Amino acid sequence: MEMTNNRFTMLKLGVVGCTMLAGLSGAIIPLTGNAAAASAEQATAIPMNTPIPKASIPATHPSSVAVKEVILISASKELKTNMKVPQLTGMRDTTYQAEMNDIIFSHANKDMANWEKEAAQAASDAKANGFTYRPYELTITYELKSDGSSNPAGVISLEVTTYGETGGTGMPRVDTYNVFNGERAQLVRLQDLLGDNFKEIVNTGVLAKMDEDPQNYFKNDFKGINEEQGFFVEKGEAVVIFPKYAIAPGSTGSRIRFSLPENVTITPNSLSRLPKRRPYN
Repeated sequence: MEMTNNRFTMLKLGVVGCTMLAGLSGAIIPLTGNAAAASAEQATAIPMNTPIPKASIPATHPSSVAVKEVILISASKELKTNMKVPQLTGMRDTTYQAEMNDIIFSHANKDMANWEKEAAQAASDAKANGFTYRPYELTITYELKSDGSSNPAGVISLEVTTYGETGGTGMPRVDTYNVFNGERAQLVRLQDLLGDNFKEIVNTGVLAKMDEDPQNYFKNDFKGINEEQGFFVEKGEAVVIFPKYAIAPGSTGSRIRFSLPENVTITPNSLSRLPKRRPYN
């Protein structure tokens, strides 16, 4: 996928539907000041002693990245928004950086357009039936879990949480972006960190945790992870995440940590370049 800088700039600054974009020009958000996730969850560390195959990428110490925050504001009176959209800065592969930022931004913009449409319909239905309409709410928060300066070296890990409310309890969607910050950037996959038997390692670890505290997990609902299992990297650990209520009650949390050996390196892989764009109707 090729993209010019002009196209990316126009997408960021364009008006989509009934939305307004307000950017914090040049504001770099420090790692300790990122927006908090929509709901804090507990995480459990599980040691991972399986040897990780070493890669052929030269040993370098890549510079860390930062996040520029972009605010999206809906013009719809039926929808309240608190949307802080992250845009990465400082990557070595600037073309890749622009393309990935485009994906993150377009996801947020399309989420807002869909919620505006649903909120307008709900407001119309409420008026027709004589009910009082309470505006829907849409929130996006993010956290830069790893800036590429620690173990694994060069791995950037970004978590984006999208949370919509219609008056009751909402279901957050968590998207993670894990990238190797090289001259030619690429996606980082669980198998890059845990080896070819990553499914067995994660499934065994999840089941072991469930057996430790069976009353607080839905063991019968766990069928194992898939190739695109969500995760992020933080403080030398791979943190595997599941949707809320997928494997445990909300109070227990759905994140399990796997410790990584020191000096993990990433194997070049031309097949895993960019995150997939989320399909929208």
